[in-house]
Amino acid sequence: MSKKEVNRVLNQFSKSGKDIFSDQSTIWLAKNLSKIQTQMRQEQYNRKRPSVSSPSSLEEGSMLFFGYDPKTKQKLQFWDTFPLVVLLHKQGNSFLGLNLHYLSPNLRANFLNSLLKYADNPEYANNLDAKMEVTYSLLIRLPKLKPFKAAIKRYYLSSIVTKVNTIPSNEWKYTTFMPLEKFQGATREEVWAWANKYIKS
Repeated sequence: MSKKEVNRVLNQFSKSGKDIFSDQSTIWLAKNLSKIQTQMRQEQYNRKRPSVSSPSSLEEGSMLFFGYDPKTKQKLQFWDTFPLVVLLHKQGNSFLGLNLHYLSPNLRANFLNSLLKYADNPEYANNLDAKMEVTYSLLIRLPKLKPFKAAIKRYYLSSIVTKVNTIPSNEWKYTTFMPLEKFQGATREEVWAWANKYIKS
């Protein structure tokens, strides 16, 4: 899949006249971006803004995209080598985050709509630096945020193998549904099926 194909879908969205802040716009993007089957070449996926070179400078509430090679991969059933993560909490040499790729597009859309209600700037789509004010205690308290169970992961700085790209808040909705995931050990459909069962357990 080329960036040209993504741009074609985004142009269709622009012509649809949908309000980017609406829940319906999230559903539209999930349906139209995630149906693209061929994955993007992740190693060429660079944001227009400079990449973050030092993970220690990352801010909680940001959406991040990076390459990852877990040292414990032999023990993992499957993992995502290009996570798209909402950073929850930094601790020492690691951070806790929500990798949205683990959720199927429809589930991801509903979950993202719930998360966006906790953006520190209600005009996040007209902003570059908004953050999501989401904590672990909030996630376990609210039933509508239950999908976090399948998405929450701990990432170790030493296993990050690329620069970390911070996704500007005005691109959160677009980037969330681009087929950037690259799972090892299972197909994305198998991972999504696992997630659906795990959330219900």
